Amino acid sequence: LYYYPKGTNTVIVLPIGIGQLGKDTPINWTTKVERKKAGPTWTPTAKMHAEYRAAGEPLPAVVPAGPDNPMGLYALYIGRLYAI
Repeated sequence: LYYYPKGTNTVIVLPIGIGQLGKDTPINWTTKVERKKAGPTWTPTAKMHAEYRAAGEPLPAVVPAGPDNPMGLYALYIGRLYAI
C-alpha cells in the first residue's frame, strides 16, 4: 500500500496481507475493535500447523514480536475470533 501525503515529496510504504482462496472475508458482519496491542506475538493454530506441515513448511510454535512476525508491529483484535 502506498500513501502519498499531500504537500510533500514523500511516499510511505505500508505492508498488507491478502486472504486465501476459500477463506472468504465475512460479509454483512458488524464488529468492533475489542482491544489493541503493541508488539503482539503470533501463535499459529493447530489447523495452521497441520496445513503448513502437509505442504512441507512447518511453522514455529510462537513467533515473538519483531520484524518476522506476520502480525506486524500492532494488532487490532476485532470480535473474538479475528486479529488484524
